[in-house]
Amino acid sequence: MTTDLFQAAQQALNQQNYQLAQQHLITLVRANPSHGEAWWQLAQTFDDPQKRQDCLDRAQRHGYQPAAQAIEPESVLLPWEQADAWVSPPAPNSPAAVVAMPPLASAQTPNPSASGASHAFQLPAAPPYPQLKPADLNQIVKLLKSNADRSQQIQAVMGIFHCSAEHADLLLQGVAYHYPQLLRPVKIDMSRFALELISVIIGLGLALIGGFLLFNPDTVRRRWPLRLFFIGLFIAVSAGLRMIMLTRNPS
Repeated sequence: MTTDLFQAAQQALNQQNYQLAQQHLITLVRANPSHGEAWWQLAQTFDDPQKRQDCLDRAQRHGYQPAAQAIEPESVLLPWEQADAWVSPPAPNSPAAVVAMPPLASAQTPNPSASGASHAFQLPAAPPYPQLKPADLNQIVKLLKSNADRSQQIQAVMGIFHCSAEHADLLLQGVAYHYPQLLRPVKIDMSRFALELISVIIGLGLALIGGFLLFNPDTVRRRWPLRLFFIGLFIAVSAGLRMIMLTRNPS
């Protein structure tokens, strides 16, 4: 559904139907608040500078950075400067490609006392901050990272917390909005991992040298080979444990 809404919004933007694109994008960011590119596209549909900047800030917060574009000449009108597009947007060329819109929530209903495109729809409010235990938060993060669709995620949250579907949806939205860093792909510090690997190799080398000298019949004093063996073993084991911790808790 997210992909269909985004494609429909892009098609509406290409056809300069900014009001229809705005409806698609508002529905999309309400279902998936961490969709940075959708926030950026939504900013293009507002002529209110404050709302447009709010959308751009949310897009940047969720890690979306648009590619650099050439500076437009002053004679070119931006989408929100084309008043005709808001008064009478052109009809889509292929009506079958338009995705059916679900009923708008109360936060999205038009304001009859306002005029212009900047007051046609209100930005969706930020979901409430979830007060969760670390174990419960990890469960929701795993659900959001899984391949399950939205309805399956809501059912799973309802089963975990024994709550209503609306409350489960708010929990999912709150975690996705307030904890975007937990949903990003994890990365291992390869430089530190390589350093620990070198330490393991050095430790094993010292342990092998100490063991060879320890069991060599020609060795007269076995105190230093024994110390070298245990020092190398300690270095290898401690560095190996740190490598395991890096793979389990990447940055």
